[in-house]
Amino acid sequence: MLNKIKLMLGMKCMSIRHDSQNTFSFENIENFLQVKLDSEHKKLLSEFSTAIVFTNGAKYKPNVNSPVDDSNGYQSIEMIYGLNGEHNLLDMNQVYSDQLPKDLYCIGESFGGNLICASKKSSGLFFWCHETNFEEPSTFYICNSFEQFLAMLEADEGDDDDGNNNLIDSESFLDF
Repeated sequence: MLNKIKLMLGMKCMSIRHDSQNTFSFENIENFLQVKLDSEHKKLLSEFSTAIVFTNGAKYKPNVNSPVDDSNGYQSIEMIYGLNGEHNLLDMNQVYSDQLPKDLYCIGESFGGNLICASKKSSGLFFWCHETNFEEPSTFYICNSFEQFLAMLEADEGDDDDGNNNLIDSESFLDF
């Protein structure tokens, strides 16, 4: 299954080179986060040392809708954090430690600064929307496991409604 998903989405390392200061082991990450990483997540991270990006784009339809779903109910994902390099699990979780609910840790990034998170208490994955106010929920359930999340991913071919269906090209002030 993993090979099919990698091919469909065009998964690749964000960068080939990485600073040796940003190199971590599974043990480093698990100790810092105080969790045991999902085996499928570890398998994927073992294949790609740095953050994983998607040359064909990637989207998924979560089990619970959020305020940022597109008109077809999809959310996009920009990257899955890696073990090493600029966007690694340890550093990114340090960045967001004061913003995320304490029972979640971030594993990836969606467009617009939103995050894909895993639960420290269960195997569930959640979408964290950084722009919600204090009266609104900021986390939205995606699925039960990392393996299920991978199976949900689809190539994002850019045919989703982006809200600009009524724009007439000839009337645009931008003339390229």
